[in-house]
Amino acid sequence: MKESAVFREISNPYIAGGALSKNTHLFFGREDAYQFINSNIITQDGQHRTIVCHGLRRSGKSSLLYRIEERGFADKRLIPVYVDMQGIDDEKDFYHTLSDKITEKLNGSEIRCRDFGEFKGFVKHLKADLPDKIIVLLMDEFEELQLRVEEKKISKSVFSNIRHLMQHENKLIFVFCGTHKLEEMAADYWSIFFNTATYLKISYLKPEETVKLITEPVKGQLSYDELAVGHIQKLTFGQPYLTQLICHTIVNDLNDRKKRNYAAIDDVDDAAEKIISEGKDKFSEQIWNQATTWERLILSAAAEEMTNKQLDVIGVESLYGKIETAIGKFPRKEYMDTLNRLVSKDILAVKEVRYSFPVNLLRKWIADRHPLAKVRAEIA
Repeated sequence: MKESAVFREISNPYIAGGALSKNTHLFFGREDAYQFINSNIITQDGQHRTIVCHGLRRSGKSSLLYRIEERGFADKRLIPVYVDMQGIDDEKDFYHTLSDKITEKLNGSEIRCRDFGEFKGFVKHLKADLPDKIIVLLMDEFEELQLRVEEKKISKSVFSNIRHLMQHENKLIFVFCGTHKLEEMAADYWSIFFNTATYLKISYLKPEETVKLITEPVKGQLSYDELAVGHIQKLTFGQPYLTQLICHTIVNDLNDRKKRNYAAIDDVDDAAEKIISEGKDKFSEQIWNQATTWERLILSAAAEEMTNKQLDVIGVESLYGKIETAIGKFPRKEYMDTLNRLVSKDILAVKEVRYSFPVNLLRKWIADRHPLAKVRAEIA
């Protein structure tokens, strides 16, 4: 591709940070996730379903909830109300926030419910005022409830209270969004939801959705070489945050140094190197920080071996042997259980007992910042 004679400054539309806000033009994909929730929130016989959206951090879960609140449901009786659990301080604040968000959506005056009893009274008034409407509470970062219980700011009874609302209040439906299935939560009080929840895993974007996210925001300003688009896909596997982070870095680099309106495969490599060297990859950082010791050993060994030998996959025995050489013998069952857990989280992929990193940028990040010798020294 030939360089343009006249460079035009590129307005950088990519968001390399938090969730996409409402009314943004950067929301691509997740139509299947929206349709799943839209179709399953109420059964054919009119029963309400509690839905749990779960997946890795920065995978677009919050953006999906924003999109649902903006777009609404096909069933116009349903009124979506977004609630960010990270902003909840204590139990009084929890019930006040729920009632306040609902009245805000309904354009009513602020209601300050201070406890469960007052909130039930508030819902009773909703039945009278809105006989044909149903509130769908989109509760983001639901794990924050457990943190507040552990901090003794909220009592465990909040879970049975929510269960009561799920079972007995036909004016409320709950959609929870977080990084775990409820079964994976450590505290036993989550078990009250186990038999009532329908799960939706939020994973990577589809290839065609990733291409749109790369190319459409800068249409008319920046052209991507086909090889560059393919390389971004290979590095991110459609992870939305990383896709935007690479594109954001490319645009800044083209504006600051290269002064051209097309992006080639070398620009992608330059962006990936800069992201890793400057510590800008918060997706990989969060995965590493939340990983167990066994997970770190496996990820480090796999990333190092695959990077050094330029492998796309690594066999289960080869990986075990590399770790054994580094730290000595370790339990085979623990090894396989950890591999299975990493696969279930979409951090690793497996085919015919050979493992790979779906997100190659994560592999590069781990190999660069957490080599096996460093990990071994940290756990010694």
